[in-house]
Amino acid sequence: WTFTANTLLYNIIFIVIGTALRIAFAIMLAEMSAKFFKKTCQTLMFLPHFVSMVLVGTICFALFNSNGFINSLRLTLGMDKFYYYETPWVWYILIPIVNFWKTTGYGTVVYLSAITGISDDLYEAADLDGVNGIQRFFYITLPQLKPTTFFLTVTGIISSFKVFGSINVMTHGGPGSSTYTLVYYIYKSAFTYYEMGYASAVAMVLFAILLCVTLYQWHHNKNND
Repeated sequence: WTFTANTLLYNIIFIVIGTALRIAFAIMLAEMSAKFFKKTCQTLMFLPHFVSMVLVGTICFALFNSNGFINSLRLTLGMDKFYYYETPWVWYILIPIVNFWKTTGYGTVVYLSAITGISDDLYEAADLDGVNGIQRFFYITLPQLKPTTFFLTVTGIISSFKVFGSINVMTHGGPGSSTYTLVYYIYKSAFTYYEMGYASAVAMVLFAILLCVTLYQWHHNKNND
């Protein structure tokens, strides 16, 4: 139950903050007038999507471990070492940041495509009615992005339930077992403790959760069609 709660907590952090970031970045890109600068920003944001999570986790581990760049810099400045993997904030900040950097570009590009597809007539009518920028966002832009938000939320939930690479490389489930997720728990049960039957049972629980999410998405899309 603890590891299921960890997985759900990661889902909430990743989905809520990730969705807000993607929409904000997509709106910023949509408002850019310089085409070359806009395309350059899109490319730079999308590039992390092609980088292996193992590579990203390894780089972050090299930066933040006890003898890494961050602690070396702290010692140079006369500060004490900071053992990030012994603190609870690793689960709330570091791992989500790593995954945000890796996945935000893809969601931003999808949102940007949806924003550019919104009819200009809606905004022109809003301008004639004296609607301000905040009202335009909440009453026009956000409702028009609802299908895209639903798609990215469902795929993000499925992806978040399968988070493994960054945890395996950066924390190994620590401190203690505070950053265990269901997938990492399955891995440890099967290949560290050799409890294959128990690991298979947990895998079936994970399968049931993801099946429910997928069926809900299928049902939603079918009704919209």
